[in-house]
Amino acid sequence: MGYFYFDESIHSKGEFILGAFVYSQDDVNGQVEEAIKSSGLVPGIDEYKSGTHVGKHPEQAELRDKLKSIVYRTKIGVIVHPYDKRDEVGVTALKGLKQILNYYKPPEELHSTYFDENIFKNITEAEILSSKLGINEFSNCYFEQDSRIIKGLQLADLVAHTCSIMLLETLGLVTKTVKAGNNSGYDPDLDIEIGFELWAGIRYNFFAKPPPHPDQWRDQLDFKSVVKDVGLYISDACSEQLREKALDRFGEMYLGCIH
Repeated sequence: MGYFYFDESIHSKGEFILGAFVYSQDDVNGQVEEAIKSSGLVPGIDEYKSGTHVGKHPEQAELRDKLKSIVYRTKIGVIVHPYDKRDEVGVTALKGLKQILNYYKPPEELHSTYFDENIFKNITEAEILSSKLGINEFSNCYFEQDSRIIKGLQLADLVAHTCSIMLLETLGLVTKTVKAGNNSGYDPDLDIEIGFELWAGIRYNFFAKPPPHPDQWRDQLDFKSVVKDVGLYISDACSEQLREKALDRFGEMYLGCIH
């Protein structure tokens, strides 16, 4: 048995919606609650929101960094959906979940999957879709959940925002650089592209097919896991350009040395 949490990040500029699943074998609510408390915030009232300006709210920046450390102990999957079909994103989310579940053998106990609010038109529609897709054979699904109560949803918010920035950069819509910082393996003052910095932190966490055996490598660049068709689901309604860029960004993950 495990726990899935889903939230989305909406980007009119890139004309896409990116949703993220975060999976943990254990319920992460206690870990997130402790992170909230230790950041000087109040669980149940305060929460991490990716849209918050962390420069004006340093406690949110502290919470974000603590949530990252929890994310690094989870598995993640992403869905990409067109911006102009907002009311259908729930269908894509369920299909993405089914793709992940199909890759692994059915659990002895059903998983629990929590969806943030406003992903679906209503709970009844969501339950019908989940049943039609056969997801109920793998997981109990809980729709329209409050992220202040189901705190694992805050991790999904963070991952959806992180992966959205990566995709926006691939689309040429974000050009921000950040300092490499301490413990990065680079000169701390080196300017690096934000997409690279974000990718480096989560590249090991995607649901994916394992890399080939080292005996099959032509060189170190073959040390890649294949995320396509496992931890990446792209809606059929996406434009060809968006599909290609999503595959470029998330289709494979290089796992070798980057220093």
